[in-house]
Amino acid sequence: MDPVSDGDIIRDLREIGVEHRYQADCTLPLENDVSKFVLSITKGYGSVNQILRNGSSVTLGFCGPGDLIGFVMLNNPGVEFRCLSNVEAIRFPARQLRDLWQTHPKLQALFFAILDKRVQEMHNHIIALASHSAQRRVASFLIDRPWFGSAESGLRNTNDEIRLPLLRSEIASHLGLTQETVSRELRGLARAGIIKHTYRNHISILRPESLRDISRGCT
Repeated sequence: MDPVSDGDIIRDLREIGVEHRYQADCTLPLENDVSKFVLSITKGYGSVNQILRNGSSVTLGFCGPGDLIGFVMLNNPGVEFRCLSNVEAIRFPARQLRDLWQTHPKLQALFFAILDKRVQEMHNHIIALASHSAQRRVASFLIDRPWFGSAESGLRNTNDEIRLPLLRSEIASHLGLTQETVSRELRGLARAGIIKHTYRNHISILRPESLRDISRGCT
C-alpha cells in the first residue's frame, strides 16, 4: 500500500495488519477467507484461479506488489490464490479495514483507484479475448507481464530476460487459447527473431518494439 502517504493511515493500517509469508507453489483457498480478510502483497506474485466442477481451472488474473486480494473479488466457491514465487503479504481483517475506510478519505481514494484499475484490466482482457488474434494475445502477455503487480508496473524493461512463472497450460487458460497454440505462437516469435528461448521458462526479448507493435495490432 505504498500509495498511501498519510502518516495516520499508515499507523492505523500497521495496527490491524499482520505480516505473512508464503512459499512458492503454495495455494490459498479464498472462498472461506475472502469475506474475512484482505491481503496486500508487498513482495512476490501469484495467480487467482477458479476451480471448475470438472476439476480443471481457469486463471482469472494475477496479483503482485501493490495489489490487494479480497478487496475486488467475487466470493465464488472454488477460488484460490497460487503463489508463483515466494510471497510476502500483510493480512488485514476485512471488518476492521472497512471501519478504517469509513474514516480516511485518502484510503477511500486509494481503494477506488484499485477498483478502477481492476475494472479496466477486466475490460481490456474481455476485448482481447473477443477480438485479438492469438499472436497479439501472446505478445501482449509478454509485454504487459501482468503478474508483476501495480507497484512494479513502472519497472518493467522489455529488454530484460523474463521468466514465465506459469505453466503453458495456465498461460493458455488465461489467454483463452489452447496450450498448443501458445507454444506455436512463441515458436513463431522466436523464428522471427523477436524473442529467444534461453532456457526453460526464460525468454529474452530481442526486438521489443516489434513485439510491442504486434501487441498493439500494428502488424
